[in-house]
Amino acid sequence: KLIQKKDSFRFGSDAVLLSDFAKDIPSKKTLDLCTGSGIIPLLLSAKTTAKEIHALEIQPEIFDAACRSVKLNHLDERVFPKCGDLKKSVQIYEKHSFGLVTCNPPYMPAGSAVKNESECKMIARHEIACNLEDVISAASSMLCFHGSLALVHKPSRLADIICYMRKYDIEPKKIRFVHKNPES
Repeated sequence: KLIQKKDSFRFGSDAVLLSDFAKDIPSKKTLDLCTGSGIIPLLLSAKTTAKEIHALEIQPEIFDAACRSVKLNHLDERVFPKCGDLKKSVQIYEKHSFGLVTCNPPYMPAGSAVKNESECKMIARHEIACNLEDVISAASSMLCFHGSLALVHKPSRLADIICYMRKYDIEPKKIRFVHKNPES
């Protein structure tokens, strides 16, 4: 069960695909950055044996929905949402303490594409509160030695992703390309 507001950003197939990609990565302690409604931690709680799944969301009203979803699913002792800025993750969590970090970040660079009237949707879709480099930098700070980052993003940003990973000492090992239909 998941609580989402009708007028705010709602999860899509990307979150489901990311949780499927990440489910086979062993981790006792996982962190989901830009968690939104908490869909990825909820799915991972069903698909993995991770003892702790932490979730970080910057928007208080969306964070509240994630907290209520955790309670609704009786996951209070396994899924731990926090409201905060991923750029301050080292002040929120212990550095290098997660075996897996997941993230479905905003896809659109700030100032590009059609902007939404809803500030909540704009923050979720556009790089306003954080950008791709912020996400990878935070993940690098949170990952323990031999930890894994599972990220979903548009293929047009792949070169940027790999460059930022190299900059922050993350080595990509596995990439799964997803197409909306067999012809694409």
